[in-house]
Amino acid sequence: MHGCEMHVFTLLETIRHQWRLGRDVYALFVDFRKAYDMVHQDALWAVLRHAGVPDRLVGLLANWHRVRTTALHINGTVSERFPYTKGVPQGEITSCILFIIFIESLARFLKSRPDLHGIDLSTASVRLIILLLLYADDLVMLARTPAELQRALTHIHEWAQLWGFQLGIGTGKTEAVAFIAAARSAAEPPPAVTGLPALTCPAGLVPWGTSYTYLGHLLHWNLSTDDLITRRVTRLKMLLNAAFLYNRLIRGMSLAAQIQIMNTVTTGCMNYLFSILPLSAAQAGALDTQLRKAARVILGLPMQSPNGLVIAEAGLLLAPAHSAMHHQRFLHTLQLTPYSSGIAATLLRVLSQQRRVGRGVTQSWLRATTLQLNEAVQSGAIRPQPTSVHDLPLHLSRFSRSLSYVQWRRELCHGVGMNTLRNDRRIVTSADRPPSFPPRAHAASLYFRATLPPTAAHGLHAQMLPLTYCGPRGGTAVARSTVPARLHAIICTAKLGSVALLRYPFRRARGRYNDDDGISVNGIQEGGDDDFITADDTDDWSSAVPCVFCGSDAADVWHLASECRSDALTALQLAVRKEVPRILARALRQLLESALRHLTGDAPAILEAHVDAALAAIDGVDWESAEGRFLIHRTLTVLPFAPEYVHASMPRAHSLAAALHAVCLLKHASRSAYTAWTISASRLLHRIADTWRMHAPRPRRDSTQQPVQQLLQ
Repeated sequence: MHGCEMHVFTLLETIRHQWRLGRDVYALFVDFRKAYDMVHQDALWAVLRHAGVPDRLVGLLANWHRVRTTALHINGTVSERFPYTKGVPQGEITSCILFIIFIESLARFLKSRPDLHGIDLSTASVRLIILLLLYADDLVMLARTPAELQRALTHIHEWAQLWGFQLGIGTGKTEAVAFIAAARSAAEPPPAVTGLPALTCPAGLVPWGTSYTYLGHLLHWNLSTDDLITRRVTRLKMLLNAAFLYNRLIRGMSLAAQIQIMNTVTTGCMNYLFSILPLSAAQAGALDTQLRKAARVILGLPMQSPNGLVIAEAGLLLAPAHSAMHHQRFLHTLQLTPYSSGIAATLLRVLSQQRRVGRGVTQSWLRATTLQLNEAVQSGAIRPQPTSVHDLPLHLSRFSRSLSYVQWRRELCHGVGMNTLRNDRRIVTSADRPPSFPPRAHAASLYFRATLPPTAAHGLHAQMLPLTYCGPRGGTAVARSTVPARLHAIICTAKLGSVALLRYPFRRARGRYNDDDGISVNGIQEGGDDDFITADDTDDWSSAVPCVFCGSDAADVWHLASECRSDALTALQLAVRKEVPRILARALRQLLESALRHLTGDAPAILEAHVDAALAAIDGVDWESAEGRFLIHRTLTVLPFAPEYVHASMPRAHSLAAALHAVCLLKHASRSAYTAWTISASRLLHRIADTWRMHAPRPRRDSTQQPVQQLLQ
């Protein structure tokens, strides 16, 4: 088991190992022209028999290939079919394994040459000499001197002539690169890298280059990786733009589907070789910026909305946690693999015994990964401790979620002071009314500033999160629902606090870039009134919005739904107090029904007891009290809460929180309940918005409007 990731890791760490010892490494990257098409079939069957493949199986494969025919399709004309007697067809399920067995003769041939020595990495207890790395038709030869590399090229050409292969000569094909230890800190490639005489073979001259793309990894003469991360940032930005800015089909999907697509795009763009790339704080910030911008578009939030709110609503896994997870995955894979004799696993044991760990570009990957893990654990992340490769996904999921949770908590609380006269680190409870302004403080209070440690927030269930968890790699209840964009946008907007009243639908607004179906990119519904304005990022967020009903200095959804004592809101608040208990009771019953399908043993009886207690508590809530106002706001914003955050003076809210915390479901199992909850909450919020918009002063039309497209620039 030695895939692309292990090959690139072995090559990079071999070079760094030699650099730490002050030694140079010379590499020859070999490209065979049309390698799969050049396989001699009779020679292939002989190699299979020599490798011990049964004669009957070899005969079956030979007959299969002998009767194969092909035809050419040129300008609409199809030629007559002719026998396919050379090579193995690309795309055929057996071609890869057949080619690997065939090309193995090249590795055996080169290792048998007495004048090729390779790179010796052996220690007192581990013997490891790396002469070559061969992955399918991608070959790299390693040597201590250019002369040895010249001899390797001669032997490779000799084998190619015997077996009917041809070398591809030129830049980007067969090419040599010098990794000079003394020149690794130079700004430009020195003559020791670029001034070497070209290697020669009958097929032509092999030039010395300064970089080479090996198995998708751009390898530079000084092992610089800065441009690799920059390329990923650019590619991620391009993919997210294409998916969420210009794609009407995706924009019309539910929030859960859009977030899933975003995670898929992110995974495909970032995962490959992420385990061996160092990631600086600036590079991680650049990746996170693109993710947050895409999440803002999906959620219908403005560009200046708090980062902590965006991360929680979309359940984003931050780039540092993503990087640390892949580093740990690769480390434990090498440590727990049953193929411990593989080159990469053996090299890891060599690195663990080497005293020189290096700094900067020469730093050992194992040393960097260990420091990264220690820093994560010290910050509060849960250390992964798998005992087998089968346990690895579960442990990595908990580790990455806990690390991202810690980083999210730091972002959520940055610059927020709940009370300057008291400990700023105290636990925020349900008794603390979220400040209406500024939005950052409001969002931090909504999530109780995430003051619970990761172990308490994530619950005791090994594979699922409690429904009370809101944050990275979990998202909120709204993010699990399947409602369309026009319904969830108002719920996300309501979590901005007082400034939410500056945005649609609380304020008359029209998105500038819209589709024929009347939905803009950020979920704003088009209107026909010519006086409507765009309320994306042109609003003044420097102060809170005063209440137009009672004259209070700061109004928000909490204030309008339960606090304001204006006669104009009496009927609305009565309707809210009547509907909220129904929403909570219906959600609890649906969640219980879903949970009972997956629980066994004593768990169903325990859960039913929790839900019965919560339903009884809902019936006894005084909806005009502080406890009632707290529950009304959590219901309207679709935010479950953990029991640890409930103040002792609110026992009924604690019963509800205990019931929600006891339910652990996979996302798909809770979607029906959360979808119904989200729809009901959205309708109530729209009623509140309609009432506010009828009495709020009509805003002036602003001619300086910022396009929504700039959200993803």
